[in-house]
Amino acid sequence: MKLNRHNFLRWFNADAEPLVPIPHPLQDDEADNPMPILVTGETSYFYINTPNFVAIGGASPVDVKLYTLAGVFVTNVGTASVLTIQDGIKFHNYGSFIGPSVADGCYQLRIGSYYSNTVQVISDADYLRLNTVVVKFRNDLKSHLFGVYYAFLPSFYQQFRLPILDNAEETVFDGEVYRAETTGKERAYSINSKKTRTLTFAPADKDTNEAIEALKQHSKIYINGIEHVPNLAAIGRLEYDPTLSLNINRIGLVDNSEAELNYC
Repeated sequence: MKLNRHNFLRWFNADAEPLVPIPHPLQDDEADNPMPILVTGETSYFYINTPNFVAIGGASPVDVKLYTLAGVFVTNVGTASVLTIQDGIKFHNYGSFIGPSVADGCYQLRIGSYYSNTVQVISDADYLRLNTVVVKFRNDLKSHLFGVYYAFLPSFYQQFRLPILDNAEETVFDGEVYRAETTGKERAYSINSKKTRTLTFAPADKDTNEAIEALKQHSKIYINGIEHVPNLAAIGRLEYDPTLSLNINRIGLVDNSEAELNYC
């Protein structure tokens, strides 16, 4: 069974359904798409929405453990706590983990009998600065979204460091003009601007695509600490880039810190 289908950190148990490849050129091999990225000392926050409302590990907090892809235990990295949604009936897990001081490479997280999609430990500071972003998000418009009960955790955000290939920025202007009655000349009445940002995630797969589309439906999104809102004019699309030989996905966002309203 797969948990957290619409998220960047997904969980599986021994009964997980096998991956069904999408016909070429799109590939569907999560082992080739490590995400999220772990950095030594950096904290990530996650939520596990078990569909049967049974918390992993029962009523007590459980350790989040790091394993090699060969199944060898490495170290404990965090804790998954229990969220009570309905007394004695409905429970979920949420928690955090801290990037460990281990060799760079690909690993898996485990909680009880559940294991995560592939994660990657990276220590190269220049690579992290140029090719990754920290994405933090929650939703306040509904009691729950995609099975995540944010209303029961008022200050909780999910947060992950994710790989990006490109960060394209564009400033868009709009406004109003009027024609002066005495001269006939057009004059600006208001000039508004906003900065749009397009992040390209690579490599990507169909699960990453679902996670990105779900991210855009959250009411609060922060990219590297800056508040953004979805650019509703941008179309999210999973596609194969033959030049890179990678699947990519783009997400359009509006940088709220750059919004300006100017009136005459």
